[in-house]
Amino acid sequence: MPRITYRVIYNQDASHLFSRTIEPITPAHVDEMVDEVAQGGAELMLINPNCQRVNYPSNVWQTFWDGIEPGTGQADNLALIMQKKRLADQGCNYLTRALERCRQAGMASGVSVRMNDTHGTPWPDSDALSDFYTQHSEWRLPGNYMSDGPYAVIQALDYRQPEVREHYLALIRELVSDYSFEVLELDFMRSPHFFPQDTADQYCDVMTGFLREVRQLLPDGMSL
Repeated sequence: MPRITYRVIYNQDASHLFSRTIEPITPAHVDEMVDEVAQGGAELMLINPNCQRVNYPSNVWQTFWDGIEPGTGQADNLALIMQKKRLADQGCNYLTRALERCRQAGMASGVSVRMNDTHGTPWPDSDALSDFYTQHSEWRLPGNYMSDGPYAVIQALDYRQPEVREHYLALIRELVSDYSFEVLELDFMRSPHFFPQDTADQYCDVMTGFLREVRQLLPDGMSL
C-alpha cells in the first residue's frame, strides 16, 4: 500500500497535560488537549505514553503512580504524578482517550515511544525511575557525560543486554495489540544513548535485529 505523508506532525509529551492542568484533571481535559492540536492544523498527533514509567494503566510496564502517594517521592514531580493517578482512578485510560479523540478531531493517531528515557537518573531516589531501572544496575551503561548542570552525567539502559531489549519489546507488543492507531514512532533521539560511548558501530547488528523484531510485531497498515 502507498506510504502516507504527513505535512504537520505533533508529538505530545508524556507529562505536559498533567503538569499544565491546575484544577483536578478529567477526561474532558484530554479531549481539549487533542482538539487544540487539531485546530492548529496538525494531520498526525503522536501520543507519548512513557518515560521510564507509563502514563496509562499498563499490564506490562510500571505506571508513573505505582507506589507513589502524597508524602512520598520528589515534591517537584508529585503534583503531575497525582494528576495521572487521578485520571486513571476515574476509569479513564489516557492513551485510549487521546487516540480516539484524534480520530474524532479528524487527525491520524500515533504513538511515540521513548526508547531509553533518562529522566531522574542523576538522583537515585527520583520518583521518575522505574523498578526495572533501580533493581538492575548491571543493565546500565557507564555514566554518559553531557554538559554542565544537573544532568551533566546520566546513566541510560544498555541495549547490549537482551533483558533491556525485551523490556521495550514488551511495551511495544502491548501498544500495537491493545490500542488502535496508524503510526508508531520509536524515539531514539530523546535520550540517544544505547551502547557504550564510541562503540555503537560494533553493535549495528544488535540494533538492526531489534528493529526487525519490532517490525514483525506491527499489524498490517501500521506505519513505523
